[in-house]
Amino acid sequence: MEAKFIDINVDVGEGIGNESILMPIISSCNIACGFHSGNPALIEKTIKAAIENQVKIGAHPSYNDRENFGRISLKVESSKLMAELKYQIYAIKGMVESFGQQLNHVKPHGALYNDMVANEQLAEQVVQLIKSIDPNLKIIFD
Repeated sequence: MEAKFIDINVDVGEGIGNESILMPIISSCNIACGFHSGNPALIEKTIKAAIENQVKIGAHPSYNDRENFGRISLKVESSKLMAELKYQIYAIKGMVESFGQQLNHVKPHGALYNDMVANEQLAEQVVQLIKSIDPNLKIIFD
């Protein structure tokens, strides 16, 4: 019989401060990339906690919308949005790699995720962007 595995995945690095409680009981995490929440120091602290607990690390990019926590659909020119997403994903990827680890996945946040579900063209653009960054990155959709 093949072993079964349930991935317990949680959004972290969003300023709530519960990472030390969550990391020992989860298997993967999505770290806020700074555009809906988070900052470089919090991102680094969260990456270290994930590594210490052998938790798979993912980027959690969003619209550039801290005011609304990335929960509002924004009308953004495609090239600008792709540049902002690339920036966010590479920031997390680079920080993770600076600790000798690999980024495992990307999980779009909030309104960006919802817009991707409703707009096939946007979804294709985001998937192509992620795969251009690293073809091995998994993409998580709830």
